[in-house]
Amino acid sequence: MKIKELKLYTNRLQLEKEFYSKILGFEVIESNPNSFTLKIGLSELTFEESHKDYKYHYCFLIPSNKLIKAMEWMEKRIEIIDLEN
Repeated sequence: MKIKELKLYTNRLQLEKEFYSKILGFEVIESNPNSFTLKIGLSELTFEESHKDYKYHYCFLIPSNKLIKAMEWMEKRIEIIDLEN
């Protein structure tokens, strides 16, 4: 499935914005006090402020021949969870 636009809700708007833009380096294409939108590949991901604590699980597709390179890139930015153990 290809997602063109996705809106998620968060009670940690500023933390989400810093993580996706500063740590992961995604471009913020729109921002206001209550929401922000990122450009991720061909998709737009919007986070909107909420007082409720939402939990989501989603992923970004990484081509199988780029997995090692992607893991090396991620390890420079965040701690990788070891699923082997």
